[in-house]
Amino acid sequence: MEYSMESVSKRMILVIAVLSVLIAVGGGVFYFINDNIFGTLPFALGVFMAMCTNVAKVLLLKRTVERAVDMEEKSAKLHLQGQYLIRLLITAGVFGLAHVIPFVNIMGALIGIFTLQIATHSLRLFIKEEPMDMSKIIPYEDDEELGAVEEEKTE
Repeated sequence: MEYSMESVSKRMILVIAVLSVLIAVGGGVFYFINDNIFGTLPFALGVFMAMCTNVAKVLLLKRTVERAVDMEEKSAKLHLQGQYLIRLLITAGVFGLAHVIPFVNIMGALIGIFTLQIATHSLRLFIKEEPMDMSKIIPYEDDEELGAVEEEKTE
């Protein structure tokens, strides 16, 4: 089965949104239980800000990979490193904003940022890898020479 960047990014955005809602509701329940009902909205705003950031980072990553595929190896590597730095700076900017804006809970933003990592790891649940067909592997032309070289290394 073929997976496109489009389908993978949509799946990640869906997982990020669902996790963010669950985290915001869980935080609301936590604040309600601790008789701090006024902490619910700032926490939810922090999670919402992190969710929007994560969605933007997924879309940037999708665009980066699609562009890098058509580049030469050296320029693709530089492009990927530059885009990684941009995504890292966006995350740092969100934490800075959550710290400066008084009605946004920085812990909500921190916990919300982790939804991207959870969504990335959850892809393994949705993407099924087919077992490799060993008959399609092309053998070395010089199998005997390869065996001789490996024997010399082990001695």
